Amino acid sequence: SIKVDTNNKNYVSEDGVLFDKDKSILIQYPTGKTTEEYTIPDSVTSIGEAFAYCDSLNSITIPDSVTSFEIDAFYACRNLTTITIPNSVTSIGNEAFRACLNLPAITIPESVTNIGSYAFVYCDSLTSITIENPECEIYDSEGTISDTATIYGYEGSTAQTYAEKYNRKFENLVDA
Repeated sequence: SIKVDTNNKNYVSEDGVLFDKDKSILIQYPTGKTTEEYTIPDSVTSIGEAFAYCDSLNSITIPDSVTSFEIDAFYACRNLTTITIPNSVTSIGNEAFRACLNLPAITIPESVTNIGSYAFVYCDSLTSITIENPECEIYDSEGTISDTATIYGYEGSTAQTYAEKYNRKFENLVDA
């Protein structure tokens, strides 16, 4: 649990979780918390390096108010199995889901225009990643998306280009 003095001008704590003063940025979810599920408050618009090494969490609910995941947002959240990215999110930061070892599938909504470097590297259980935006910019590196994942996207999309460049299995969303 993270505790913040009520007179602190920059930070606030709610249920032991650290936020900026207006609760628009989720800064840190305590790694020692033992809950398996967490629902992010509706006031949050950005997630910092908040969930790194939060091994107890297997499900995180993200509200429509969130627009971005910053660098390392869910880094090594090893037991995460369920996460839904809302249509409000426009960018996924570098290494955002790196080493989420038990995440089996993820859908990147059409609203996302950018997937940062190594965003899904070392996601050893990732078998399916759906990229709904045909023009989503995917960082040009073999390690951005785990090689265990089938990439689902549209014919002629950046997802298809990425899959072909790095010899990944690709499935056309129209045919899927």
